[in-house]
Amino acid sequence: MTINRAGWPLDLNRRDLFGLGAGALAAATSFGAQAQTAGRPNPPPPAKPKGVVVVGLSQEPVAFNPLMPGVEVDEVVWTSVFNSLWVAEPDGSLKPDLAVEVPSEANGGIAEGGLAWTVKLRNDVKWHDGTPFTAEDVKYSLELINTPGFKARTRVGHAFLKDIVVKGPHEITWRMEKAYAPYLAMLANRRRPRGQRTGRRSRPFP
Repeated sequence: MTINRAGWPLDLNRRDLFGLGAGALAAATSFGAQAQTAGRPNPPPPAKPKGVVVVGLSQEPVAFNPLMPGVEVDEVVWTSVFNSLWVAEPDGSLKPDLAVEVPSEANGGIAEGGLAWTVKLRNDVKWHDGTPFTAEDVKYSLELINTPGFKARTRVGHAFLKDIVVKGPHEITWRMEKAYAPYLAMLANRRRPRGQRTGRRSRPFP
């Protein structure tokens, strides 16, 4: 092979020429694409999806009262339409919901070794019909569980309740016949509106 002064071979065959041409074309194409991309603004992020997600369940709800026995799908309904005094967090701690704070010995909500309870409620909660949520609703729920003939999910712990007193619209107290440590967690259950006891008004779910 003969080489000229510039270092290029003088006797290039067809294969060599084809290789050089293909390389030059690829380089030019790459450069052009980079130039076009550099001069073009970044595309906007995709729009967030809109609409309604429908989740199908294999069961039909059978109980719309969270204080009564139900099946798994009832739990889905209860957690969607009812609130509780406090809720359980994934780490096992309790977070206030309808209550201002979770009662404890430290804040004075639980005293006398677990026999005396005081729960202070939020004053900014309303049922779906606009009726204020009060301590009377909590009293009704607690009394309903122990009402003879009512099909309660469980009366374990609740059976120790006595002397339930409404101290004001947003404060309720009661006493326990004996201390029951799990009762704090059991009260992370949903409340029922007092008005549904007498039938004087049909109140929507909270």
